[in-house]
Amino acid sequence: MSIGERLHTRKIFKGIFEYFEGDRMYAQETFEVYKDTSLYDMFFISEMLGRTKTGEMLKTQVYYEINKNWTPTKVVVEKFLGPKSARESYVFNNQNSSITYEFKAKHLVNTHTMNTGPKFHITTPTAATSMLFIQTKKFDTTSSNECAVIACENQWRFRAEPVVKSVFLERISLTAEALSLNKSIVQATHYKIHNARNTDFNKKKKRADDIEPLPPVDVYLSPHASIPYLIQSPEMKIQIKTLNNLEQE
Repeated sequence: MSIGERLHTRKIFKGIFEYFEGDRMYAQETFEVYKDTSLYDMFFISEMLGRTKTGEMLKTQVYYEINKNWTPTKVVVEKFLGPKSARESYVFNNQNSSITYEFKAKHLVNTHTMNTGPKFHITTPTAATSMLFIQTKKFDTTSSNECAVIACENQWRFRAEPVVKSVFLERISLTAEALSLNKSIVQATHYKIHNARNTDFNKKKKRADDIEPLPPVDVYLSPHASIPYLIQSPEMKIQIKTLNNLEQE
């Protein structure tokens, strides 16, 4: 049974992201968002198609399930590149606050269980779910806010277990501001994401174990399920092409 066929579940958003490196668009993501009206769970389903630098077609599919508290309960990432494929899954156990991670590739399976705190985010390659963690925090608008994210570097073979990293989120605009996008004006909230508490990436590290600060990532967030309108850094840009609110149609 598909998500859309479940009882009490309806599709509430759908849209398209475009990924740019300079002026070159190298990938496109289509996504749908469903809501369970009885449990208030939400389901994000994304598919990204893009070209690698060698011209091969890369397909990435993401299933992302969150509960009413915006906690990820199940995340599945599948990647396909020519004859290669890999599947990652994260399943959250609410009873003991643990996550079971599984990686499958070439008939080999690696599993790992890790403990986690009550507030966390699981990173994926797609944009639609990239800012869901913002709903789990009460933000201090006067400074940067530390957020725990679970990330994994495995691609086509298992190399390492997932790790918990910190990112620092800074709210730039206290209220929504006008953003020109695709010849339209939308209302978005501006944030900056830093990889280190020291947000000056021109400043040298003070200690050997300090994280090297990188240029911040600008995020302009829509008011719809924490779906971003625009994600931008000096190296890349991810921009919404269409975002349809199906509850208003």
